[in-house]
Amino acid sequence: LLSRSGLLERLIEESSTDDGSGCVLSLDEVPGGGKTFELITKFCYGVKIELTAFNVVSLRCAAEYLEMTDNYGEGNLVGMTETFLNEVFGNWTDSIKALQTCEEVTDYAEDLHIISRCVDSLAIKACADPSLFNWPVGGGKNATSDKNTEDAESHLWNGISASGKLLQPTGEDWWFDDASFLILPLFKRLITAIESRGMKLENIAMAVMYYTRKHVPL
Repeated sequence: LLSRSGLLERLIEESSTDDGSGCVLSLDEVPGGGKTFELITKFCYGVKIELTAFNVVSLRCAAEYLEMTDNYGEGNLVGMTETFLNEVFGNWTDSIKALQTCEEVTDYAEDLHIISRCVDSLAIKACADPSLFNWPVGGGKNATSDKNTEDAESHLWNGISASGKLLQPTGEDWWFDDASFLILPLFKRLITAIESRGMKLENIAMAVMYYTRKHVPL
């Protein structure tokens, strides 16, 4: 772990003493908490970890925090998670899931422009004709309610997909339901991005009404 992290290497050097006694480091601020740090530890000790749309954001943020760049080992976690994020941004369902997880590490995700890249990716797809592309939809519901989805629609660390059969969207409202699972600040950012890309105002109004009916039932 020490050889892979610039932060840990620096902290150890600063905490070392002449008498060779041990030191204790506190890493309470690692993005994603203990679960993410456990995955990072496995990665550092050569255990193949599974990257998914559910964990890649927290892993990317934690890798940045720990300074796990290629300066501390070829194929280190910053580069690996960044590559996987670019794959996620090419997929509607995975982009929705990744954006939802940004809520857990908002400040770090903002600094790394993960939120803005997710939003831009989704806005481009929402404004395009989904029938022309192989974009799976229906991810929001699964991302929030079914833990088995992480297994069913995960990707191996090297980007191999294990997804099942994809649903084909139809109609201009195909993205409303997925977007409705976002928290309000992220939904507002998505709507703003979609509007800036020229979507018809009546479609935007319908999306807002759909979101409102779902979260403020009459």
